[in-house]
Amino acid sequence: MFKIEELIRTARFSLRMVSCYTKGISYVFLHDLASAGKTVGILPFRTINEDYHEFEYMLHNEVVPCWSTSLEKTLFVSDGTSQHDSAVDIAVDRFKTTTGYEINESQLISLGNCRVSKYSDTMCHLYTVDLTNVSANSQTETSDVKWVYNPVKSVDPLVSVTYWKLKNYLYEL
Repeated sequence: MFKIEELIRTARFSLRMVSCYTKGISYVFLHDLASAGKTVGILPFRTINEDYHEFEYMLHNEVVPCWSTSLEKTLFVSDGTSQHDSAVDIAVDRFKTTTGYEINESQLISLGNCRVSKYSDTMCHLYTVDLTNVSANSQTETSDVKWVYNPVKSVDPLVSVTYWKLKNYLYEL
């Protein structure tokens, strides 16, 4: 039988320990209270050369204080403050507020799920959206947006996971 004990609690996070005495397991993990352990990540793309299957990928340019004080290229991830219940609604809302691009539910392509880390119980629902035919002139692209050719250069592990899931999706078409 597993027992979960809360060790420390802040307004945003809870540090918890799960124990199973019959199996000799004791493990400490982080629980995100704001997102209830569920978050959404989006890796948009656009085709730059259809003949050669070349794409660009949109990343979020932001400072992640626990990584660095410099700007890092990261996945667009929900912050747990959305008023929506469904992962799709959160994705649409987060993408609009972060990038200025208005997308709808039917444009989102699900790439499955992944765990954020071994030290957290958070599950990330991964999506992409094809912005190839979306006119940048009609959008309000923010300065937080960076189009890149090779997203795996990012230090954000969620970028790599989502990129490889997206590549798999694109080559199955």
